[in-house]
Amino acid sequence: MVSNLIPLSNTLNVRRAIQPAANGHFSACAVARYYAALMDGGVVTSRYPSSSIPPLESQPTSDEVDIRIFTNPKGKIHDAFLGGGDYKGLTVPDGKFGLDFMRFNATDGSVIGVGHPGLGGSTGYCDLNNFAIVVTVNKLSLELLDRNMNTKWLYDSPVNSDVEAKLRRFLVESKNADRILGIQVCAYKDGKVIIDTVAGVLGKDDPRPVQPNSLFPVFSVTKGVTAGMVHWLADKGKLKLEDNVANIWPEFGTNGKDQIKVTC
Repeated sequence: MVSNLIPLSNTLNVRRAIQPAANGHFSACAVARYYAALMDGGVVTSRYPSSSIPPLESQPTSDEVDIRIFTNPKGKIHDAFLGGGDYKGLTVPDGKFGLDFMRFNATDGSVIGVGHPGLGGSTGYCDLNNFAIVVTVNKLSLELLDRNMNTKWLYDSPVNSDVEAKLRRFLVESKNADRILGIQVCAYKDGKVIIDTVAGVLGKDDPRPVQPNSLFPVFSVTKGVTAGMVHWLADKGKLKLEDNVANIWPEFGTNGKDQIKVTC
């Protein structure tokens, strides 16, 4: 079933439907900008698309932005993401999850970042010190791609760093080995874009080239975006992270679910 779900999600009709109840549809640059804001305690970075046209008018058309989405200090916000500090009692010690976010560890075992992967290879992640990266793929494919389908496989955009140049060489090699059908990669370091690369086509049966503002079904990467919204509501005093869901949504408490927390 899963093997059929991924290609189905990349058909033109499903893309046009954009069913938010099923999963989120995002571009890599949009989610990377979101994670860069989380990394900086809620300070939204300047718009940085490869294309001059914002995806579905979802981004401001000016780089002059001064937006902070959280009111609490950065340290407290990061503690909430990781389930540390004042929030330590709300998580399982050394567990896989902080408060709604999946936690990631350094080689020494220390927790350094949060994010969430998705079915099919898409992922979103931020190291809470200085780095955020998002990868969206329409399918990690072992099926042969017609090499003559799209002669300009890499989208023509500036190279932002040495690491991006290496990534592009790797993607060309992967395409030649028939491992990747279509992909977007965007990364921020210290609030600056260091990778913004797009390559491939939209689907096995949709030979249009991937654009920087193409929307990809990202499956569970959506959970990381939803988690940020929960923390935003908590920061604004609309709910408490330690609340039972049934306190907000009484009908949810049936069948023994009355003690499930918002951050479960």
